[in-house]
Amino acid sequence: MADPIRPPASRWAVVPLVVVVIGIILVAFRGSWGAMRDAALACHFDQSSATLYPFAVDGLLVVAILAAVLLRHDAGASRYTLGIIAGYTGASWLVNFLHGLGWFSADPVTHLRPVPPWYVVCVIASLVIGSIFLGSHLLVYVWRHLFPDAAPEQGPGDVYQGGTDTDRAVPPVPEPPANKYEAAKRAYRHSLTPGMARLSQKALTDQFGVSKREAGTVQSEVSQEIADEAAAADAPEPDDVPAQHTPNGHVTA
Repeated sequence: MADPIRPPASRWAVVPLVVVVIGIILVAFRGSWGAMRDAALACHFDQSSATLYPFAVDGLLVVAILAAVLLRHDAGASRYTLGIIAGYTGASWLVNFLHGLGWFSADPVTHLRPVPPWYVVCVIASLVIGSIFLGSHLLVYVWRHLFPDAAPEQGPGDVYQGGTDTDRAVPPVPEPPANKYEAAKRAYRHSLTPGMARLSQKALTDQFGVSKREAGTVQSEVSQEIADEAAAADAPEPDDVPAQHTPNGHVTA
């Protein structure tokens, strides 16, 4: 009998594959690093900024790829990350292409680098600003995916201090759902409110990470709960049962 603790041989085969892929990425980054640094120097970045510039551009590509794998079940986030990958890959290719044409090379006599055209400068300058904005946005997407039930705590400034005791009473805050399944039930129940768009099974799967089978169970359970609540509301109260007269004249409830 095989040892259940030992991983299968196929898992060990992944280790050299990962090492080789990481090595290829490092070699490719080193080749692109020189082009990015020279492009930044040609656009009047200082020496230290130009040295770090490639990490902002090619580094965001690596982060976006990892985020795309993590957010693959969220259609909106997946499109966003793939857009970043496509845009920054194209921009990195352009910088490397122009570097190959010698646009960013220093003059061998004066050791000065010619300033590239304004549209090239615009691309190079936009990449570093875009890395800040897009990288921060990716962090928000990943944070919401990893912690979907996180809710901001109520601060002391949110409590009204004036008026009577009744006015100062803080309305009860609904407790956050215990898990993603309960969160999906709450969201689906809310979507059944008149005027709201009913959440489909695919929407529940994409937004809350539940399986397709769990999404179907969410829909059926919520529908049954609503039906039970409606039946309980329509049931007459004991005092509302009309009185009945018996043949001997007595009144029965």
